[in-house]
Amino acid sequence: MTDSESPPREPLRVDLYLRGRAPAEAVDRLLAVVERARRLEEIDRVSDVTVTTWSSVRPVLETIADGPASVTATVAAFRSWADSEGYSLEPAFGRREVSSMLEVGGATETGTETGTGTGTESHPFPGSNSASDPDTDALRELRVPTVCAAIYADETLECVVPCSDDERTYSVEECLQALETGVLEHLPGPMTHREWARGANPDASRDGSDVVSREDTEPSTSDG
Repeated sequence: MTDSESPPREPLRVDLYLRGRAPAEAVDRLLAVVERARRLEEIDRVSDVTVTTWSSVRPVLETIADGPASVTATVAAFRSWADSEGYSLEPAFGRREVSSMLEVGGATETGTETGTGTGTESHPFPGSNSASDPDTDALRELRVPTVCAAIYADETLECVVPCSDDERTYSVEECLQALETGVLEHLPGPMTHREWARGANPDASRDGSDVVSREDTEPSTSDG
């Protein structure tokens, strides 16, 4: 099939999610990520870029609030993609439980999803088959990474980063670089099998931006 006979390129959309209470030392990184994503739209690599700030939440509170449970539902959709494609969103995303309400404030600053912080335990993602207990659900918190990117073709979710498989973790910066250069073979998900980047330069220089940030492998412990 010649280029003229190739099917039309599906429009790609990049949704960026920035943790609203990210530490000060992460701000420069977040600004650079947003700038690179906006540039993709300017050079017509993607059709649209949206930037959303979000924060860690208690899913039980989202379920009783008016309007959609935006963070919980979004992460559940990301997890569904990861499960179907054979990837994991952990440890970038995670849940933790504070053992008592009196410990919520202190544990928010010191606890982690791996259970190493005082008064915390790790728990499955929303949508797991674990039993629900209203008393413990009230103390469970869904944690989000410093930055996350979701790539859509039309309305189909094709890729979520950061994510990991048995061999490695895929970073947001690595995803952006792949979109810049058109070298998609090493990205997670079915998008690597499509010819969205015809005419891209596969020998584009690498600037080290595929290095995985520590923040991509450790979920937030600083949200209030």
